[in-house]
Amino acid sequence: MYLHELPTTGEIVFSDFLLASSSYLTSQLAHATELRARIRSLLKANRKDDATTHSSRDWMKIIKATEEYLPLLFAIHNCLQTDDLILKYEPEFSWRTTFSASIIGPPPRIALRGIHYELTSVLLLSATALSNLATSLITALGSYERDRTLSEQDRKSKDDRLKTAADLLCRASGIFEYLGTTLIPAWENAVGRIDPRPPETTPELASALSKLALADAQTLAIRKLLSPSVALAEDTITPGPPLPRGHPSPSLLAKLHLESCALYESAEQLARLAGSKRAGGGSYSGAIGGAGGGGVGTGMGLGASASGRVGGSGGRRAVEPASSPLGNSKLGGGGGGGGGVGAPDTMPRGGGIGGPDMSDDGSSSHGPVAGAGHPYSPGGSKPSRLLHFASRLGGNNQARPGPSPAAASDSPPPSSGGSSSYSHPGITSSLLNYLSTNALFARAQAYRWLGVDTGEQRSAYGEALAYLALARDELEDGDSSSTSNPNGSNNKQKGKLARKLADLSSSSSSSNRNKELRTALKAQSNLELRDIAHWTTSYTKINNTITFYPIPPPTDMLSKIPAGRAALALKVYTPPTPAFGPGALGGFLSDGMRRLGFGHAEDDDDEVEVEGGGPVEHDGNAPPEGSLLGTERKPKDAAKYAGAGAYY
Repeated sequence: MYLHELPTTGEIVFSDFLLASSSYLTSQLAHATELRARIRSLLKANRKDDATTHSSRDWMKIIKATEEYLPLLFAIHNCLQTDDLILKYEPEFSWRTTFSASIIGPPPRIALRGIHYELTSVLLLSATALSNLATSLITALGSYERDRTLSEQDRKSKDDRLKTAADLLCRASGIFEYLGTTLIPAWENAVGRIDPRPPETTPELASALSKLALADAQTLAIRKLLSPSVALAEDTITPGPPLPRGHPSPSLLAKLHLESCALYESAEQLARLAGSKRAGGGSYSGAIGGAGGGGVGTGMGLGASASGRVGGSGGRRAVEPASSPLGNSKLGGGGGGGGGVGAPDTMPRGGGIGGPDMSDDGSSSHGPVAGAGHPYSPGGSKPSRLLHFASRLGGNNQARPGPSPAAASDSPPPSSGGSSSYSHPGITSSLLNYLSTNALFARAQAYRWLGVDTGEQRSAYGEALAYLALARDELEDGDSSSTSNPNGSNNKQKGKLARKLADLSSSSSSSNRNKELRTALKAQSNLELRDIAHWTTSYTKINNTITFYPIPPPTDMLSKIPAGRAALALKVYTPPTPAFGPGALGGFLSDGMRRLGFGHAEDDDDEVEVEGGGPVEHDGNAPPEGSLLGTERKPKDAAKYAGAGAYY
């Protein structure tokens, strides 16, 4: 089971950058700030300790905190769309990236503007915490299936925990899928390019994490399916033919493992794609904005919506006080389909839509963040990172020569097309190694069960031995091989998984998580090889003395591999009902909400009393479809009896 590393985040006070239209909204903003501060403190405490030492209770605290915070966050997003909350200036949220490979030091915190970044990060946190909760439940179970002293009641209780963990992973998979197919595309449609772009904000990585969670859930479903037969087996030490009575179908087990393998492989490909994807830089302020609109963009990268109003990812107007750094903004690169021509001296380096406001040394109000010019930035040049690192170690205290003031203010950043760009150095190796090794192991198990099915159901022992040879080729460590190179390595004689584990062992940059992965997979591989050896020995004896079937080449059997079969499906994520504003159940209802066609979820009349006036009728000018989140209404005739919809 994969254990995710959780991020940390910077401090945010919503009332600092949001202007509320009523005292009720002001109190809700204070409540949102309080809940976010609680999440921040939990994440800081989580980062201080080793993740492997956390109990289920620790993960539950984080899950509960995010579930309490999300309804208010969705409500803030919706109220920005209806202008019940007005931006004083574009807020900047910072979250530490946890999926980027770090070259020097810990991964940086990435600061981006807009409420969409906050929504994405909190939902990602919720899903990863759910996955970690499932992992902690499985770790506490141990190998209970082979414990003959376990009572039937205790065994059933542990089987139920397996099911609970699988359900948690399916929930997490649904949240990841919602991020990749709904929220992140909506963010991209609202602001255009996202710069700098950590891998967490790419649809590819969100889809990869969804498939990872679903593959882990599939593995747990297989374990639960096998649990009764393992407990009742007469010989759990040297399993072999014949299969015990009541054993699950080997063909079904093979197809389930093939589906797990396909999910792991697809997740790995998507993760590598996210790692190699360079984010498009924000438009330089001297560049011409794209067609579709024209609004007023600021020098700090505020996007202009199609209607010409200034906004960020919320797409609404921003009110700038005279003392605000946005007060002297000029026409700049617009977002949300619009743009204009701006003066170069108003755009900070790395600016553009969603770009962080930071100096050349990478400093910001939230601590170290990654920018195109920062030495720790994955997008920075290697010499600059090494020079910065050497200067901090001691010796030369002289600062590196920087660009002249004229060059810093009048020249665009060195990039093609007048755009700055950010790229991370790829996805963390612990995730990629977990996906690749588990895919190989799942395929080997599928081949083994195909061999067992062929031998037990059809008595085709020649083909069964070919399948078992395929499984052994995936895992074989090659220790018994007599050939080796002058360095003592016999890597060419090893199976695919053994070669992968050897690479993990020999890598100088191997992390503790990679070493733990190697140890766990090595133990599982040895058990699997032992089972394969017993089945191979039994079938070889039968074939050599009774049936005398020819053994086809293992490669000939690849064309007979069936398609995989899913045991579980992801649980579709439904955003929570907003705590206030459009889509909320009662509470604040403004004139603007009703004029845009959005009242409370339980209001079905054409007229309703609103604050500050009489009845207001719908005018049909609702925001674009998809701009409001969590406002879907349930049908009136929805069944309300106990157990409605539970037809299983």
